Amino acid sequence: MKFSQSYIQAISFILVIATLPDGATLKSREISQLMGFSTSYTLKIGRKLVEAKLLKSDASKSGGYRLAKPIQAITLYDVYEAMNPLEKINTLDLDFIHRLFGLSSEVYQKEKRVEEILSETQMAVQATLSKMSLSELISKDSAGNLVSVNWSDKKND
Repeated sequence: MKFSQSYIQAISFILVIATLPDGATLKSREISQLMGFSTSYTLKIGRKLVEAKLLKSDASKSGGYRLAKPIQAITLYDVYEAMNPLEKINTLDLDFIHRLFGLSSEVYQKEKRVEEILSETQMAVQATLSKMSLSELISKDSAGNLVSVNWSDKKND
């Protein structure tokens, strides 16, 4: 299984937003500077994360990105699904197999077995990636609270 670079970048994007001080937001331009992305790429990732209801975006002068739900409720699978929506097995187009091999009962049985394996794989990916919350990737202080970062200071480093 391959994990795209955009998946890893989306995780970082969310972690940056999650570590902001309470009530703070970051604009796409600021995130672009921090992460070294083009603004258009940042907007593309941000749009997917907003559509997946992981982030909220406010385009006003004082707006920016913020979490749509607590970071403890966002898993690796949530981000994976936002960046790589999985097609359900029953939506696979298998017409080319039928054109090549016909539609005998043997072909049908083997096709069903492949669908079962692919479905099991999807469920295993979901179960495994759902085990880890992104909050587990953020440093904690001595009291166990998530550490916040003033990213405005960091972007000038």
